[in-house]
Parts: sequence; structure tokens; C-alpha cells
Amino acid sequence: MDKPTITINGKQISLPPVKARFWREIIHFDEVREEIASKDFVDEHAKIIAIAFNVTQDEILDNLSVDDILPLYSSVLRYVIHLLSAKVGKKNTLVETETTT
Repeated sequence: MDKPTITINGKQISLPPVKARFWREIIHFDEVREEIASKDFVDEHAKIIAIAFNVTQDEILDNLSVDDILPLYSSVLRYVIHLLSAKVGKKNTLVETETTT
């Protein structure tokens, strides 16, 4: 799965390594995001994207088009979910190999 990227002030930024603490933040946000007032919807999504990319919310709001906010949020969420289980199969294969030799 491709790592999400953004462009801030003409500079392309890849999503930095995702720490486990961010899991709680993005999953909690995803659970409550339907309760966000319409007037705050873009700002709150920009805030979680900013946390993910280690930039400011204002940098997100000033550099991304409004129609890019939800697709980028979804891309970050899918990527984080993918990371959670990406190594499970690899680890199981390694453990099976070690126990059979």
C-alpha cells in the first residue's frame, strides 16, 4: 500500500512513521466524526491529518483544496489500518520456520 503524501508550500511530505499512539487518535476520531457540526467538519479532519503528518492544522487548511480533505483523511486511515496487520503474516511465517528447524 502506498504511503499517503501531501504538498505543503510546494514541498511534498510523506506520512512519517506512524506511532502506536496515533492509532487511538484516528480510530476515536473516526468513531465520532459523524457527530461533528457541519461548520467544523473540514477543520476537524484537517486537524487529524495535521497530527498524522506532523504539520500544523493551518498548513493543511492553507495548502489543500477542500475536495482533497476527505480523500486524504480516508487514505491516512486506510494506511494506518493496513500497518496494524501488515506484519502479522510475515511474523507467523518466521515463527513457523523457527519452530520446524
